[in-house]
Amino acid sequence: MSLSYLALITGAALSASVAQEAPPPEAAAAAQPAGQAETDAEDEDVTTVEEVVVTGARLRGSVESDIPPEITLDPADIRATGATTIAELLEALEPQTRSGRGRGEGRPVLLVNGRRVSGPREVHSVPSEAIERVEILPEEVALELGYRADQRVINFILRERFRATTVQARAGASTAGGRYSGELDGNFLRLRGDERLILEAEVERATPLFEDERNIRREPGQTPYDLIGNVTGLPYGGEIDPALSLLAGGPVTVAAVPGFGAGGPFTLADFVETAGYTRTGDLGAWRSLLPETESVEVGGTYTRPLNDYVVATLNARLEGSRSESFLGLPGASLTLPSTNPNSPFTRDVLVWRYFDRPDAMRRNADTVSGRLGAAFTGDWDDWRWSLTGGYDVTRSDTETGRGVDANALQAALTAGDPSVDPFGPGAAALLGPGPRDTAQSLTQSGELDFVANGDLFSVPAGDVSASFRAGFNAVSLDSESVRSGLLTERELSRTQGGVQGNLNIPIASTRNEVLAGLGNLTLNLNAAYDELSDFGGLVTYGYGLNWRPNRQWSVIASVTDEEGAPSIQQLNDPVISTPNVQVFDFATGQTVEVTRIEGGNPGLTADNRRVQRLGVTWRPLGEADVTLSANYVRTTVDNPISSFPTITPALEAAFPERFIRDSGGRLISIDTRPVNYDRSQTQQLRWGINYSRPIRRERPTGEGGPRRRGEGGPQGPGAHQGPEGGDGPRPEWRGGGEGGRFRGGGGRGGFGRFGGNPREGRLTFALYHTWNLQNEVVVRPGLPTLDLLNGDAVGAGGGQSEHQAELQSGYYLNGLGARFTADWRSDTFVAGGAPGGAGDLYFSDLATANLSLFADLGARRAWVRQHPWLRGGRVSLEVRNLFDARRGVTDAAGVTPISYQPDLLDAEGRTVTLRFRKLIF
Repeated sequence: MSLSYLALITGAALSASVAQEAPPPEAAAAAQPAGQAETDAEDEDVTTVEEVVVTGARLRGSVESDIPPEITLDPADIRATGATTIAELLEALEPQTRSGRGRGEGRPVLLVNGRRVSGPREVHSVPSEAIERVEILPEEVALELGYRADQRVINFILRERFRATTVQARAGASTAGGRYSGELDGNFLRLRGDERLILEAEVERATPLFEDERNIRREPGQTPYDLIGNVTGLPYGGEIDPALSLLAGGPVTVAAVPGFGAGGPFTLADFVETAGYTRTGDLGAWRSLLPETESVEVGGTYTRPLNDYVVATLNARLEGSRSESFLGLPGASLTLPSTNPNSPFTRDVLVWRYFDRPDAMRRNADTVSGRLGAAFTGDWDDWRWSLTGGYDVTRSDTETGRGVDANALQAALTAGDPSVDPFGPGAAALLGPGPRDTAQSLTQSGELDFVANGDLFSVPAGDVSASFRAGFNAVSLDSESVRSGLLTERELSRTQGGVQGNLNIPIASTRNEVLAGLGNLTLNLNAAYDELSDFGGLVTYGYGLNWRPNRQWSVIASVTDEEGAPSIQQLNDPVISTPNVQVFDFATGQTVEVTRIEGGNPGLTADNRRVQRLGVTWRPLGEADVTLSANYVRTTVDNPISSFPTITPALEAAFPERFIRDSGGRLISIDTRPVNYDRSQTQQLRWGINYSRPIRRERPTGEGGPRRRGEGGPQGPGAHQGPEGGDGPRPEWRGGGEGGRFRGGGGRGGFGRFGGNPREGRLTFALYHTWNLQNEVVVRPGLPTLDLLNGDAVGAGGGQSEHQAELQSGYYLNGLGARFTADWRSDTFVAGGAPGGAGDLYFSDLATANLSLFADLGARRAWVRQHPWLRGGRVSLEVRNLFDARRGVTDAAGVTPISYQPDLLDAEGRTVTLRFRKLIF
């Protein structure tokens, strides 16, 4: 399906729509009811004016753009999502704000009142009650604001006056047990026109989850380690003792240590019953599926006007996090001489034991980060400008235990110390601390961006608008890693300066009556140049059309060609080695334990990305808000950057140096650091519908008799509040987003004053379907093309699902609400290289659902009258993965490989979270 083919179909459909919308004058006259002509004649006696000029002001806080929002949410829509902060609202709106055009579907651009912010997390903690309106705009608007063309824009319009302190407590648990989490946070927000003060703090903790708390099974390793111990011959695989073989009736190469770890002394006869048997211990109690985590975050933002034209913002944030995970128990193979008094054997043997020292296989990761940001925005004549800057610093430290030092224990056994029993628990006292892998990194970055946008000059169809950006940033990453005693140090810094320009040239305009039959048509041209100290010059250019044939339809077509360098983290992250990672080896059809290597790759090169997009949006008018949209995106990338945790034969053939196998062909190590593939190409069609309908309910009987001022009705909490909290006219807005809806509200006080009457509820529904038409990768020149939709894979989750559907629905009325979301992905398969298809894997489709129930206690006035402390209170119950679903993975024989066990794919499973939140006014 080509871009031109879709454009042809769309153009034909929209042309027919335009032709049907405006009937000819004769038809319009014929449609007049009888007597209408006489009525018009009588009206001629009324005073007539030569010309009527209607002027309209853009809604407060809207983005200065001719491209309307694709979706507009009013307070009732926001309440129906159940979100309590902007961060939660962003999560709820993720399907609507996702972009399929860029690098990893980049995060959306955040604006506040139509202006840039000092940092992406500046307003994450703002309570939802402080939001007056939310606008979601397409990627083309990001270009006009000086951002890249692969990010959607979300504009949060905050209330003019608001003041509240918010405290929230959260407790969550997995219904299968073992994993518990909690959170306590507080926020203070004060809004006074363009002045904004935000203070916030958050503490969060989650307990570890271990393998023995789930149904996890593991294949025994190649070496016979065990908590009690096993004895083998020396060398490994040889006969232990001819005398033992004689007693057992055949050669004995392995025997489990008798008893339950109490120790010896043992006789040769004690080993007859365990001859030929290898004991394997379960280390599930010492292997964590999910680590223990803790985090603390504090921050603040202050925004105020410096004069009538300039608004300044200062933002500071400090965050610290810690995680602790366990990788099992350390093992040691000890040589027990035949002369040792604790040995019953006539030959030297090997004793294989795990030791109860989980700290020796522990991984600790600590991260501390901080940010200081500033922004200045202002207006100059018809131009709006912004100057933003910031400094970020992040320090990360990771320490991984690699076992114990058994030299002292081995020396005691060699010396024949009778007090040291190799089979007893006391032997662990002689173990010393083993080697530890460490990795440290320090990242510092600073940026400065200036953006100006406004009108350059006029052409017959309207004003030619432009935006210009000039920016500079510098980043450094110093890393140091010690792996198996080998020290590796890296220092990498990058400076980048760039300019970007964007032009919007009107071609047709109904307002100016230039080619009015086409509707409104605008041509967009954009280009950017970035000079990187380590990669040289990178060029980006693009062009597109924005066409609105009428108020119901809009079409956006664009082409972007972009050169992009790898991030400094992809180049220079410290190397981290993780032992005992179970993976499925497609080449042999077996699950094996390997050492996985992660980190940066200094050999990466820049990529080149070409994106073609055609987007259509239809907004029919009516009582309900309905928006239908469809986007076709085709992306071709030369030298794409990717990592590959899946170890398929195709990838091993392309990168043999990344896979290490022993002499028997068993995989023992994989290197998953990022690489450049040769080329990739994807095509995607994504369509969706957003539906929102108001629900009105009369005042229930028994809730307090006649209405009084301040208790609902035209002058109650649902009424619009003036700038100082007094009553004022309640605005009604329709169509600002080409079919959007907003019912205003402002002021401060109880729940009802935040976003209209709580008895006016909302029913919302959104459904998106993604159809992946093509997803192909050429790993290296000359190698076959990998078709990720048809048996190939470059990721651990299998190939690419051809279809994905996302459902969201919400209901809110009279303070009570519910939200249901679901996500479905179609099945995939991966063709392996094992003989007879033993390495093939089949991934079932997966459907997950989430349910949230919540109550705004302050909206239940009868409750508040009896319990005033409920005012501003909110309680919610959230269930994630409602049906505890997991993707099923089977091989050609219908057996689930060990590394794809359901509890390994999703260890936490279904979780239940209870929240209580209180707004203090």
